[in-house]
Amino acid sequence: MAYIDDKLGRGEKIVHQGHQHIIVVAVKSIKWVGLFVVAFIAALWILTTNPTEEWQKTAKTVVELALALTCLIAFVKLFIDYLVWQAEEYLVTNERVIKIWGIINKNLSDSSLDKVNDVEMYQSMFGRLWGYGTIKILTGNETGANEYDYISKPNDFKKAMLDAKNGFFGDASDVALQERTMRTQPQPMPIPPQPRFYEERGAAVPRQQAQPPNYGYQNQPQPKAAPANPSQADIPTLITQLAILRDQGVLSEAEFQEKKNDLLRRM
Repeated sequence: MAYIDDKLGRGEKIVHQGHQHIIVVAVKSIKWVGLFVVAFIAALWILTTNPTEEWQKTAKTVVELALALTCLIAFVKLFIDYLVWQAEEYLVTNERVIKIWGIINKNLSDSSLDKVNDVEMYQSMFGRLWGYGTIKILTGNETGANEYDYISKPNDFKKAMLDAKNGFFGDASDVALQERTMRTQPQPMPIPPQPRFYEERGAAVPRQQAQPPNYGYQNQPQPKAAPANPSQADIPTLITQLAILRDQGVLSEAEFQEKKNDLLRRM
């Protein structure tokens, strides 16, 4: 896991990662490179000599050890400068600008994008040729400005900052709002189980019988059974009750017409 992974907030993501230009290593290590070259050439020259006296041989050995130690120190210093350059990172997230430096003792400084007032970029002639420049971030903090020198591809770094500040990559509040909405959103009602059939005396019978549609007759009294020999005064009432049963789906249209004609013949 990278050092920055557990330093990011909820919903925060890295949108650009930059370093200082490799020329920084060359500038810082040029003296050590020169010392390494001089010591190496001097060691080769001494190795070609052939001293005759005993003290000359001893002096030659001491000089050779000193030159070898000088070459080793120069090489180690050059390697350390490279590690320092590699460990120094400039990150742009959708919330802030972060600078990380240090090999063993890690250091971190950041500037919130909300407090960034302006971003300035400066490139010298050699900076334009080699692709490096200086980024100056003007903030509302007490320090006033953060200046990053020798940034590789400074134009891409500045564009990433401006896009992040303008909300092009979103922000952490979007994630928080989404999680809060998911917690407060009502959960869907569970679907009731469908009636299952079970075997009863060899026949499939549903557990719950479906009720016939009412069609607006909820408040009307249910029709009573028709008497065996209705009087002429009861026949209109019976026909009305038959119509209700037809509308409720109890009687078909043919059954309704048959019973209706039967009652009319009795009038």
